[in-house]
Amino acid sequence: AETISIYEQNRKFIENLPDLPRTNSLQHISFAFKETEKPSEQKRILREILNICKGKEELLQRKGISLDSLAFAEYRSGNSDKALNLFKESAAVAEKLKDFSSSAFTRCRIANIFVEQYRYDEALKQLQIAERLMKKTKVKYPLLVIHNTYGNLFLAKCDFWKSLQHYHRADRLFREQKEDYSVPMGNKGFALNALGYYRSSIELTEKTVEIKK
Repeated sequence: AETISIYEQNRKFIENLPDLPRTNSLQHISFAFKETEKPSEQKRILREILNICKGKEELLQRKGISLDSLAFAEYRSGNSDKALNLFKESAAVAEKLKDFSSSAFTRCRIANIFVEQYRYDEALKQLQIAERLMKKTKVKYPLLVIHNTYGNLFLAKCDFWKSLQHYHRADRLFREQKEDYSVPMGNKGFALNALGYYRSSIELTEKTVEIKK
C-alpha cells in the first residue's frame, strides 16, 4: 500500500524518468498491486511497461519479465488463452536472449495449461521443446520441473506408471538440488493412489503435509 501511495504522489516524476529506471519503478508498482489483490491495476501497469519496451532491444529482458508477470495475472484471472499467448511470447524473448533455461521453464508452464485444457499433444510438444533447450544450458532447475510436468501430463492421460516414473525422477532431482521436493513427492502420492497403492499414497501425503508445516 505504501508503494502504491508513493506512486500516486510521484506519477509525473516517474513518467519523466528514462526508460530503464521508469520500467524498474513500474515493475515494483505492479508487484504492489498484485500483493494488494488489485489485478486490473497490476495488468494496466504491466501493459504500460510493455508499451515502453516496444522496439527497444536494450529493454528486452524487462519485456520478458513483464510478459511473464502479465501471463500469470491473466491466468489467475481465469484467462488461460491470453496467458498461453503471453507465456509463448515470453519464451520467445528468453530464447532471443539465449536464456534457454528460462524458456524451458516457461514451456513447462505452457504445457501445464495445455494439460488443464486436455490438449495433451500440444503439451507434449512444449515439453519436447523444453528438453531440447535444456541441452543448451548447464542450469538444472528446469529439468526438475520438466519431469514434474511430464508426470502431470501422464497422470491426466491415466498412464499412471509413466506418471509415477517422472514424479519419482523429479522428486530425486529436487532433493539432489536441495530444492523443496514436497510438490513432486505429493504428486507421487496421487499416482500411487490411482494405481491402488493406498497406504503408500497416504504415507507420502502425510510426509508432504509435514514438510509444508
